[in-house]
Amino acid sequence: MKQNLPPLAEPVSAPTGQSQESTASAQDMAELFVQFASAERHVLWVTDLLPTERVHYVSPAFETVWGRSTESLYVDPRIWVEAIHPDDRAAVHAAFERWVADPASLAYDVEYRIVRPDGDVRWIHDCGQSPVASGRRLGRRTGIAEDITEAKLARDALRTEQERLAAIATVAPIVVCSFRRTAQGHLSFPYGGARVAQLYRLSGVSVEHDARPAFAKIHAGDMAAINLSIEASAQTMTPWNAEFRVLEADGSVRWFECNSTPVAEADGSIVWHGALSDVSERKRTERELLRSQRRLAAVVSKMSEGLLVYNSAGLLSEWNPAALAMHELDDETTRGLSLDAAMRLFTVSTLDGVVLPPERWPHARLMAGEALRQLELRVQRLDLGWAKVFSYSGSRVDDAQGKPLFSVLQFSDVTERRHSDEEIVRLNSELERRVAERTAELQAAVKEIEAFSYSVSHDLRAPLRALDGFSQALIEDHGALLPEDGRRYLGIIRDTAQKMGHLIDDLLAFSHLGRQPLTRRKVDCRQLVQHAFDSLALQRKGRRIELRIGELPDCEADLALLRQVWINLIGNAIKYTRQRSEAVIEVGSTRENGVTEYFVRDNGAGFDMQYAHKLFGVFERLHRADEFEGTGVGLAIVQRIVERHGGHARALGAVGRGATFYFTLG
Repeated sequence: MKQNLPPLAEPVSAPTGQSQESTASAQDMAELFVQFASAERHVLWVTDLLPTERVHYVSPAFETVWGRSTESLYVDPRIWVEAIHPDDRAAVHAAFERWVADPASLAYDVEYRIVRPDGDVRWIHDCGQSPVASGRRLGRRTGIAEDITEAKLARDALRTEQERLAAIATVAPIVVCSFRRTAQGHLSFPYGGARVAQLYRLSGVSVEHDARPAFAKIHAGDMAAINLSIEASAQTMTPWNAEFRVLEADGSVRWFECNSTPVAEADGSIVWHGALSDVSERKRTERELLRSQRRLAAVVSKMSEGLLVYNSAGLLSEWNPAALAMHELDDETTRGLSLDAAMRLFTVSTLDGVVLPPERWPHARLMAGEALRQLELRVQRLDLGWAKVFSYSGSRVDDAQGKPLFSVLQFSDVTERRHSDEEIVRLNSELERRVAERTAELQAAVKEIEAFSYSVSHDLRAPLRALDGFSQALIEDHGALLPEDGRRYLGIIRDTAQKMGHLIDDLLAFSHLGRQPLTRRKVDCRQLVQHAFDSLALQRKGRRIELRIGELPDCEADLALLRQVWINLIGNAIKYTRQRSEAVIEVGSTRENGVTEYFVRDNGAGFDMQYAHKLFGVFERLHRADEFEGTGVGLAIVQRIVERHGGHARALGAVGRGATFYFTLG
């Protein structure tokens, strides 16, 4: 790189009449100038403004800082201006022009950015010197431009950090402050005083120069201890850590905590730098925690269940009186009880007698990470000869990293309950045996009933048919020869035989209901009701009966059995409205609490509600046979079918005002 130096930098000869010493001195100055001009971060520049603006000299550092050649600057003196950052160019140009216009009274001292050809941005501090006011150099300007990028960035970073720390100190829950005590004992808060005053609730009071208003609020009971602790910290130059109370005007008390480090100053003052905070909530929490711990200790000591706490090493650390009582131990023995000693005193086994090794004992399982829920084990005290059944529950407590802290084992003595359970098991077993015997007996009885039903169905029907048939033949063939009473008696015989046949049919149907399999499927109730009504056409012959069908939702039921329910209920309504010239039968449903209840309502003879409980019994009748025919089995069949579906049946009525029969299906 070419170094362009002014003529002063070139060797000179002593003028005529001048001493060699003066010449040597001038030469030394020239060499010093060369060394100074060669500095890497300082750019020396000399410009001439007259007769035209040109760069007279620029030091080699220009190429390092600006990233441009000095030759180019000599050719075009505006190159250094074009390199200035666009945002700074106007300000630099204005400052330079002001200095050029009035160099005697104005200074040229600016900071600006330049953009190097490689895109790197550098900060420059440019300072101009006053011109030489003689001869041809009247228009000459000199100066030094220095690369201050690193210093500028460091200052900006420092300022940013200071602003950040100041912002944190302003909003932090603790008050960052400095507390000074002079050699004469004067107290103040030179840093953070505003926040200290705010913390002490000193409205409109400054403590930056006088801390007495803050100290005046400290509780009298704590003042002596505060003074002693401050003095001890000052004497030993050790941290001052203290907790004290602040008394408010309304009598309330707040707790403050101070943590600071002392620093001695040259004038004999001591400044404590640290933090001051209101810890009232923490103190309140600590008091509540202490009260809670005391309550918990009281509860644990009164528990009827045993409680054992094991530390992270699996060693017993805490217990309650109930735990000692159940094991018949005392505090002294338990406190030093090792695993080997425990194994000599106790054995632990399952309820079926399998002895467990120590690693399968409840506390060891907890420390292995297993949670216990009502685990029942048999514990035997070898030296005292007793055995008890304990029910264990508990879990392990870990820290945030998953490392075991301790485990809690709770247990209760369930020996009596276990004996009771075993007795219940024995009784249940005995009961099951008896039930099996009774079931076998019942099955035998059912078979006998089935045989009896078969006998009734076949053996009794033949005589009844004979009675009815021969009575009819006698009337038809020899009726003219019989007196009127004879013919009437034969009619009674036929009627009685037929009724007996109907009764046998109803009994057989009723008995078959319990054995008939139940096959549920979706049933269209509206269609089924209409079919049931149509099938009773013979009973309706010659009568005016109005059937009103209301809302009838579909259901899941056995089609054949449900058809029998509707036939029996509608047939019942047809029969008991016989004495009405205009009979009305209404069929519908209601829904309540998600349950559908079907009903059949008529305007017939009705019944007395005090006898309603008899309606669904076999052979139970509330009307005389000469009023309304029937065997008294129809409603019993209805109830049996409904109950097999998981529902129930009921009836409402009044004498002469009709009746309503309801049923549900499960």
